[in-house]
Amino acid sequence: MKFWRVVFVFSIVVTFSACGGGGGSGGDGGGRHTNEEVEWQVGNGTIGNILFNGVNLTGETPFVTLNGQHKKYKGGGYDIGSCDITDDNNNITTRNFGPFHALRAGTSERWRGTLETIDRSSSCLGPEYDWTLTNIDGFHLRSSTHIYNIRTPLISLSFPTDFSKDPTDEFRFSSRGYNMTVFGCEQEHINDFGFIFEGIPSECITPGADVKQGLAIKGAPISFFELRRLSLGIGFRRTVLNGSNYRSFMALNHPGDHTLQASWDRGDENRPLMPGEELFAEEMLEIFFLN
Repeated sequence: MKFWRVVFVFSIVVTFSACGGGGGSGGDGGGRHTNEEVEWQVGNGTIGNILFNGVNLTGETPFVTLNGQHKKYKGGGYDIGSCDITDDNNNITTRNFGPFHALRAGTSERWRGTLETIDRSSSCLGPEYDWTLTNIDGFHLRSSTHIYNIRTPLISLSFPTDFSKDPTDEFRFSSRGYNMTVFGCEQEHINDFGFIFEGIPSECITPGADVKQGLAIKGAPISFFELRRLSLGIGFRRTVLNGSNYRSFMALNHPGDHTLQASWDRGDENRPLMPGEELFAEEMLEIFFLN
């Protein structure tokens, strides 16, 4: 999916709060936290699964590998970008197929490497990254990401979190007002928040991916953005901390999943990220209980 001819790249810090919505967005939890459990399953460069009481919240995306086989990427959190405006196997990413293991409370994991194309070709040379995740108490996951040594101009770079589709899902930003659009269609300014994901129109076909999807987008700065899964009575919040140089934040209605994405790129193919630029992201992701 591209907006302003952009490919999305994500960087996350995750914090789960067992005691409420944080900043007044959620409910007080009603004491539910006593028997609730969150498990973060991770693998080098990827948050693969996020389990709430055994229910996997994350979505998955099939890609065709070089040998023609279909394999499924898990989407709890990863970095992704592109040298051009085409959303295909030339995208560079930290994402992998696993295996994944639980990141236990009180422990940290640090990953360092290079974003590589999905098909492992040299069509786009990705930058290096340094990503640390810390599971603070089982419900709070803190993420710190540094992207550096950009070797070629990048049209897009972002950090998405993908969730399995649920018709009850809502999205919210920390402040009112956002643009709702699909590539190639007119933008509509919506002076509200809390719309159900299925309400984001997906009336146009994006180039490259050849799939229908729509998005709600808001420029920086914001303090948080979140998904609310009404069927489970919980919310998933990404809180942006000091030191992050994101430029935009999005909620996407995609055929395969519902996505929250933070992007470092400028949303403009004529102003790519250039060699010498360094990107940072500090976030808290939070699970909270709805009233």
